[in-house]
Order: sequence, then C-alpha cells, then structure tokens
Amino acid sequence: MNGFLRLTAFAVVGLSLCATISGEAVLDRKLMSARTNYLTCDHYASMFDKVTIDSEDNIKCFSLFIEHWGGWEGPSEKAGIVCLKIAEVTNKTCIKFQYRTLNDYIMTRVFAGASANCHEKKEYPFQKAKRVDPEDRVRAKTLIVCLDSFDTPPGPDDTGCCNTEICVAAKLEVGKSGSYPFITDYAFPAKDNKACITNGFFRRCSVELLCSQSCDINTAAFCFAVDISQSLWDPVIGGSDEAFQSEIDFVVMGIEAIETDGGVDLEYGVATFGDDGEVIAGLTTSANASEAVSEITVPTEKFGTNIESALSACETVLNGSPKEFRVLILVTDGVPTVGKTSNADLVAQGDAIKTSGIQIVTIGAGDFIDSVLLNDLSTSGSFISVDSITDFTSALDALLAEVCERSLSVPA
Repeated sequence: MNGFLRLTAFAVVGLSLCATISGEAVLDRKLMSARTNYLTCDHYASMFDKVTIDSEDNIKCFSLFIEHWGGWEGPSEKAGIVCLKIAEVTNKTCIKFQYRTLNDYIMTRVFAGASANCHEKKEYPFQKAKRVDPEDRVRAKTLIVCLDSFDTPPGPDDTGCCNTEICVAAKLEVGKSGSYPFITDYAFPAKDNKACITNGFFRRCSVELLCSQSCDINTAAFCFAVDISQSLWDPVIGGSDEAFQSEIDFVVMGIEAIETDGGVDLEYGVATFGDDGEVIAGLTTSANASEAVSEITVPTEKFGTNIESALSACETVLNGSPKEFRVLILVTDGVPTVGKTSNADLVAQGDAIKTSGIQIVTIGAGDFIDSVLLNDLSTSGSFISVDSITDFTSALDALLAEVCERSLSVPA
C-alpha cells in the first residue's frame, strides 16, 4: 500500500489551533446569529461599489509556521502561506482563501472561515472544508467563503463589516512529501503577529474590509471659491508664495481629479475672493477652468476675507446650471473680515444656498480658520482640515471622497 495511504496522523497547518471536530455537516454551517440588528456582512458590502481586503491592493497574506511545540524541539519551519482576496463569485461578494504549501509539504485537507470579529468565541470557525487525496500531492488550493456566510453588528454609521476588522480562520492538514511515517505537528501564524488572537482552541486573525463607492457622477456642476486674501500670501502675517501656489495647485488638481474620477457632462466654475468675490470662470470645461485658476496671481489689493461674497459668487454661477447635482467648494485659510462676519449671518446664508439644492464642501487650512463656521456651512456638517497653508494638496483625497459622498444624496 502506498505510504501516503498508511499515514497515521497529519500535520495541521493553519490559523486555527483546533485539530478535530465531529460531524461533516458542520463544515458548511452558516454562522447566522439571532441577535437583534445583526445582518450578514454581504448586506453591508452590497451597498458599496468596491470592496477590498486589507488595502486597495486587495490582498492579505499570512505565513504559516510549524512551531515544534509539545515535546518537539527545533526552530519554527515555514510550511505554507494563505492569501486572501475579495472576488465576485456567482453574483456574490466572497473571500478567496488561496493556499500554497512550502518545503515539500502536501495538502490533505483545506479549511476556511470568516466571522464578524475575533473576540467572539466560536465553537467552530470554518464554513468550508475540502479533502484532498494525498496521492495527488496537491500543493495549491483555493476555498471560497462568501460574505453572506457570516453576520455582523451594524457598527458605526451602519457600515457593518465595512471599514472594520473582520476575522478569518484557515487551516491545512499536510504531510511531508517523501517522508514516512507522517509526523503529527501543528503550525500557526507567527506568534508575534499582532493581527491574530487566540480564543480557547482557536487562533484567528483580523483583517480590514474596505468598502467604497465609485464616483460615477453624471451631469454635475462645481464651483470653487478660492481665497486670495492677504493672510495667504503676505509673509509679514504668516503667508508665503509657497502657500499661495499650494492653494492654486490644489484647485487645479481638484478639478482634474473630479473630471478623471467622476463621470460625463461635468462643468466647473471658479470665483476668487479677498475684499469681495469675483467670478473668473463661468461654468465651462475642466480644461478651461483649470487654465483660469492657473492664471491667478498674487493680488496687490483685496486684502480681506469676504466669505459672504465668495458664497454669493459661486451661488450665482451654480444657479445658472440646470443640473441636479451642484457643489460649491469653499477654500480658505482664515476667518471672515469683510462683508458679513458673524457666524449666524453666514450660516443663514449657507442654509439658504443648501435649501436651493446646492451642496457645500468647506476646506480650511492653517491655524486661523473658524472650524465651527466651516463645519456649519458644510452640507455634511464637517469641514476638510488642512494642517498647513503650504500643504493644501494634502486634502485632495478628502475632497474627492466628500464630493462622492455628496453625490449619493442626490436623486439619480
């Protein structure tokens, strides 16, 4: 009889410390909970266009080591690796567990599971398992666990398992190719892996599930209100040419990024404001708007900060568009010093603009902004903060995310 068939024990390689469980039916059991408000992870993920694991690269790998404990001596030996990916399988969002053995190990059984988090003790953490004939000397195998296989609490902002830590469990039974008899041993992720936790007999590892919306915005109009007040460019009061150029670069990059990541039929307007607001580009193409912004120079007057006039200028521009989705983007480094300067008056003005159907995004840079005012003006109730006036461009990703979020509240 072939030596592979006469094995008396298997080495177990995996994220789980549990070696055996009675009954085959449990292998496909759905870990659905009767707890109030718990829904499947798939329920939450289905609300988003893009789902990845661990990072935008959509791959997370764990090395699996035999530790030679329980009487065995010797250094840990890397026996395998499992890599996780999110993939669409038969119209479901799923986690692919992709296993590969190393150092002449071959597979005899493969296990995979996922759950809401690693702090809940599980009687058995696997939803899928598959036997492998040792004579086939299999060294690579994939198991699939879909996101409808486990449930999760709503979490902050009803995001469920998205943007939080879910928990994965993986296990291999392996034998050493060419070795007889097979030696029983266990293998786990490295002991110093901070992503993994041991609950009873199981060691499971947390991963982040990232869910996001693709920003397919159609028929939209945007107006940037660009602060050119003295505090931005005058070194006597803390400004600089570098800060001024950083703001210009940010607006140009913002227009181009929205155009690239957005959709079709988009148009852009631009207004500058110091002592008063001035429209320098009516609704036009991204190229024309970017060119108009690039030509903004350091002023020799208009030293103040007239947020009232800035809002009015962009409101006029956007009211000339029939588009359903209209966004006013206010960029400033200071507090209002000209025109209406009280928060109550400016918030009332902003509320009237929002009531007309225009979304407002506010971006504030540096130490001299009024964060309360910018929060109150913003449709989301939260402004985008930039630490330094010389680093406006650091807010580009936040701007794209906010624009995308605002688009979701507008009827298609």
